[in-house]
Amino acid sequence: MSGRKSCKSVDETIKRYFTGSNKEIADKFADVMIEEVDKVTHTCERVLSKQTININEATMVLLELTPEIVRRIIKNRLKTDVSPGFDKISAREIQSNLDLLNSLITDLLNKSITQAMVPSEMKTSVLRPVYKKGKFDDFTNYRPVALQQTLFKILEFYISDSMDNFFDKHQVLIKQQYGYKKDTGTADLLDHFADLVNDALDNHLHVIVCFVDFSKAFDTLNHKILLNDLESLGVRGHVNKWFKSYLENRHYVVKIEDEYSEKKEIKRGVPQGSVLGPKLYVCYVNDISHCFLNCDFYLYADDLAIVSVHKNQEKAVGNLQLDFNTFQKWAHDKELTINTKKTEILHISSPNLERTGQIKIKTHSIECLHSQKDNSQDCTCETYLNQVKCFKYLGLYIDESFSWRTHIDKLCKKLSLCSMRLNNLKWYLPKNVLRLVYHALAVSLINYGITVWGQASETHIEKVQKLQNRCVRAFSDGGQIEVKTEKLFKTFRLLKVRQICNIMLLKKYNISKYRRISKHGRNTRLQTKEFFFIPGFNNKYGQRKLKYIIPKILNSLPKFLLEISSSKMFNRKLKNWYLNI
Repeated sequence: MSGRKSCKSVDETIKRYFTGSNKEIADKFADVMIEEVDKVTHTCERVLSKQTININEATMVLLELTPEIVRRIIKNRLKTDVSPGFDKISAREIQSNLDLLNSLITDLLNKSITQAMVPSEMKTSVLRPVYKKGKFDDFTNYRPVALQQTLFKILEFYISDSMDNFFDKHQVLIKQQYGYKKDTGTADLLDHFADLVNDALDNHLHVIVCFVDFSKAFDTLNHKILLNDLESLGVRGHVNKWFKSYLENRHYVVKIEDEYSEKKEIKRGVPQGSVLGPKLYVCYVNDISHCFLNCDFYLYADDLAIVSVHKNQEKAVGNLQLDFNTFQKWAHDKELTINTKKTEILHISSPNLERTGQIKIKTHSIECLHSQKDNSQDCTCETYLNQVKCFKYLGLYIDESFSWRTHIDKLCKKLSLCSMRLNNLKWYLPKNVLRLVYHALAVSLINYGITVWGQASETHIEKVQKLQNRCVRAFSDGGQIEVKTEKLFKTFRLLKVRQICNIMLLKKYNISKYRRISKHGRNTRLQTKEFFFIPGFNNKYGQRKLKYIIPKILNSLPKFLLEISSSKMFNRKLKNWYLNI
């Protein structure tokens, strides 16, 4: 009904393009996955970067699990639609027999904590090869998706939460890391990144961004270095010993239908598909900040953006080159491989700012790094990073003029497809179900990154609004009149693009920190309303900064909303007000 083609299963795709028995195909995939990691792995005992590691004096303590904690994790955190791991125990089976198994599971997992030991049977991952892109019959064009054992996921959730609480209490992780931390995510990173760029463009500065790509970052981590990093962060003693057991002697098998490959040992990296894997990677790169003395940087796990800002283009390039040199040495010491073919440069500037040619950021060979010549004039390296006009960063398309035109054009294509599907489905679904589908298809697309791209020019926003209107018209019985569309928004309590953006901004940022203008003694209209102070700006980019946008939105609200002290009440009343205006 929706017009979508049915997706083939993993096994159907593989059996169609590869010949041989399931066991032979699984063994080949297992061998290729080892080879792909070995290709990008480099080991060198030489230390090139000079750094001072901050040591956290506090030490993490891991308390034993209680049956109540185990029950809460099983009920709230385990997903029942995920395939079981090597033990073939599903989350659904555990949840169905929770009263019978709870105390047994608690005792089993507590033994792992008290003995600082992870049983070898729990350290075998099942890998499923999922097609990425390229030729279907090429083993390297498949991404391994790991299935971890369900019982051990319970313990991983508990340890992950304990690490979050410890790191948050002692402010251990760097503020530039937005991945796998409490109360942070891609939306927060994009907000802060965009605010920095808009501020620079408002002040007529050049912004040069280096988007770094690592080759198989999660798969190449050195376990010895990782355990030392955990030690410096406060994960030491008994808990560090547990992580040592967790990392060593791990294995994986590749599964095709009901057949498994031979077991392969994992000698480095963190387990893919695990709860703790991404958390450990964040710990591994936590000492990266010393690389960037001249530039800002943003991290979401292994997604790194280095930002150089200066009024002089050559100076901005020079600052980026200096920090990139230091960063290359750090990556060498961490045994991380920078994929220079996919690491790209984007030069962002306002249209009226003069540019002086191509941006050239040099990359250095390992031999050059070893000889310590990368900062000297006689370096013979002649490999430069590729400069692009647009880059897809964390799901948003960023262009040279920071206009969001490319991103909105691509968003509109997706919304156009959504409107077609909704109009096909409206003949088969009741309105309440159609509303759920509308939110799942259209609103989810609009919501992502809207606090950033939602500050684009009104011309671009109108394109999105027109397509949202087309989606909403699926709730009608066939009318195409604009007045009817307005009525549909109210009838089904749906928010428009600008309203969604305003609500999300005011929910995320505490309005109490924005300065109100004091009342004056003269008898004028200004005495009837409290206004928030709006700072000055130089151009359109200054009007996109958070310190300008949020006071402007607040000034458009009625006084009764601004007098609400409870944030939950404010958010609820705010949405109702937008729905009724």
